[in-house]
Amino acid sequence: MSRTAEISARESPFRRAAGGAAVAAGVALVVAALIFSNSFAAQQVAEDALVLDYAEATLGANDIAVKSLGQAILLAEDELLGVADAETSEAALTEARFSISELRERATALLNEVGSDADLSQSAAVATASADEVIALLEKSDVSAAGVLLAGDARADFEAFRDLTRERRDGAADSVTAATDLMSRVANLAAFVIAFLIP
Repeated sequence: MSRTAEISARESPFRRAAGGAAVAAGVALVVAALIFSNSFAAQQVAEDALVLDYAEATLGANDIAVKSLGQAILLAEDELLGVADAETSEAALTEARFSISELRERATALLNEVGSDADLSQSAAVATASADEVIALLEKSDVSAAGVLLAGDARADFEAFRDLTRERRDGAADSVTAATDLMSRVANLAAFVIAFLIP
């Protein structure tokens, strides 16, 4: 055997080891990238899940506010007719005030989580302002005007806010589904890399 062949033979195990180390390092980088990708997707799922929860809570508060205002108007009308007493009517008005406060709080929490959303913010402001106007009319015993407002412009404002909130909720739900699917595919790919590519 020539000296060159002997040197080549002696070096080949080291070369093979170096090659194996390079492959292992490459696989490690791929796995790390996959783990990072999954971590990012998991964070996105958590953020969208919060939006989803806040949107659901806001939708519920929006519905309760409309019903509470309607009940306050009905009992105020009954008081005028002598069917309900002032205490019952005032209790309904207090409940309506509370429901509007709750709606404002839920909407603020949703907007804080969603981030910059001019349309949703404006719609929330308009709906709660209309609700405040209905309350103000009831406090002045202008029950008829309060009823007209709730049945007309105020209801339209509540429905507009409801529809926008539903859009944000549905968008968050779609994002959660997409990110969850991505996480599943990345996890499967990482398992394949570890099982079949690591020497």
